[in-house]
Parts: sequence; structure tokens; C-alpha cells
Amino acid sequence: MEQRVLEEEIVTLLPVERGIATMRFVLGLLRTDMILHAGVVYRDTLEKEATHEDLLIPNTGNFVETPYDVECMERMPTNTSVLTASPKI
Repeated sequence: MEQRVLEEEIVTLLPVERGIATMRFVLGLLRTDMILHAGVVYRDTLEKEATHEDLLIPNTGNFVETPYDVECMERMPTNTSVLTASPKI
């Protein structure tokens, strides 16, 4: 209970302007928010703060079909799942 209240208070302290907080920080708060079952209002605030522009990487290939590297975004979940499924050495 105490941790959830602290998490919700941190979210209320975020700047109103989008893009001020780093994406890593916002996603970390969002993850904690979900683990602690904080209120929907706080989750919505964090989801709105995490803009898709922060995740998109400009496409610099020779044959540019899209302005962003969509394939990179498609590979990230796959690479992450492979890493978590691999036995640790």
C-alpha cells in the first residue's frame, strides 16, 4: 500500500510537458505502476507520456520505404524473448 502511494505521488510530480522525462524512466514507472496495481489514472498518465516518437528510429537505409526503421521495432520483442529464454551461463 505504502509503495503504491509513493508511486502515484511520483507520477503526479512528472512535468506536464511531454518528452521531458526520459523514456527509460517513464517505462520504469509504468512497469512499477502495473506491479503495484496503482490507479488507472496514473497508468494513463504514464502511457500518454511515453510517446511513439521516443521508440522510433529514423530509417537510413538505401531503399527507404518508411521514414522509420520498423523492422528494428519488430525485432526488439523477439530479441528480448530469446534473451530471457536462454539459459544463463
